[in-house]
Amino acid sequence: PEHRHLIRNLVRYLNPKPAILVTAPLNVEIVITADEERNRLLIHFLCFSGPATATAAAFPNGKRVLPTLMEEPIHYAATIKIHRPFARVTVVGPDAHLTRKGDSLRLATSAVHEILVIHFPSRS
Repeated sequence: PEHRHLIRNLVRYLNPKPAILVTAPLNVEIVITADEERNRLLIHFLCFSGPATATAAAFPNGKRVLPTLMEEPIHYAATIKIHRPFARVTVVGPDAHLTRKGDSLRLATSAVHEILVIHFPSRS
């Protein structure tokens, strides 16, 4: 995970106060997309937890790298800080739990793919 920390720290150095700051476990990939037409942001949370990719079982030609299979979705939480005014926030998944405190949101879910939608005030 060191390379992820290095890249994160480099991006944070170059952009110390982004408009949206998401903190989640290392096995959760965050993808933020802008829907300009509807004046909203979509934050995708993609969570994968798989066992180790190699096996110690005896194969005729030695060890083999096996594709990982996710055994069970894990429960995780993510924190989202929004540094610009927003009107409301919705979650697409039925089992997600969202709490808000000021400009901070906390998303708790066990979904493999979750979407958080941030709606901004309409443009005049």
